[in-house]
Parts: sequence; C-alpha cells; structure tokens
Amino acid sequence: MGFSTAGRWRQQSAMCTGEIDRVALIFKVADVARAYEEWKERVDFIAEPVEQQEWGIKVAHFRDPDGTLLEIYENL
Repeated sequence: MGFSTAGRWRQQSAMCTGEIDRVALIFKVADVARAYEEWKERVDFIAEPVEQQEWGIKVAHFRDPDGTLLEIYENL
C-alpha cells in the first residue's frame, strides 16, 4: 500500500482547509506497533502509534489512495 500524488495532495489540502473527515475505516489489530513497523515502508502513516489512555486504546492513522482516513487500534 502507498499513496499516489493525488492522495497526498488531498490529505494536505484537507489539513490546510480544515475539512473534516466524513468517513473513517477502523480496524482492530493484535499489535499496533508491530503493524506500524511492518507497514511503514508501504504506508504513509500520519503519525507514529500513540496511546489514547482516555479511550483505553493504542492507535495509528493513515489514508488510502483516495484520501479516506484509516485507523488501526488495539485495546490497552
């Protein structure tokens, strides 16, 4: 997986214009850090994995080539 130039443009455009994602696809994985390490050469993650203590999860986010927000998460 990776991003096309158009996908990167849409992501940067949304960040600059303040557009809000209307859809996000969320997937549970066994180990977010492991998935991140395995995929980071093929996927342009928005940020490194982070623990969201208030939600009791660890997450990482990225976008598909069309700009759709995707999240992988694991329970803490």
